[in-house]
Amino acid sequence: MGGLRSSPTYIYRHNSSYIFRITTPFDIVPHINKKESRYSLRTGSLSVAKFRARVNKVFLVEKGSYKGRPISVRGIQKRIEYYAKKSGVKVSCHRLRHTMATQMLNADAKMVTILLFFRI
Repeated sequence: MGGLRSSPTYIYRHNSSYIFRITTPFDIVPHINKKESRYSLRTGSLSVAKFRARVNKVFLVEKGSYKGRPISVRGIQKRIEYYAKKSGVKVSCHRLRHTMATQMLNADAKMVTILLFFRI
């Protein structure tokens, strides 16, 4: 796979809860300026942490009764629609996805990396 770093995932304990960590493929690092991503699994139980890490949801709800839970795809779409309407910018999740893929291609990212990134 050439420029791809192996992408192991890790669960480790920090204070009283578990943290999920995943490395970023080499091709993407210069564009997002991160070698890895980390987020709290918000549990002290290893079995719950393993389950939540398998779900692999990075974006979490920040307020309300669903605080700390993974945000749904529809929740992200609704936020994009809300801010697009509020700002008057013509944008959608689908358009953002294509823009990101195009920018990665223009930056000479390998096709394998792009396919893995978008899970195609």
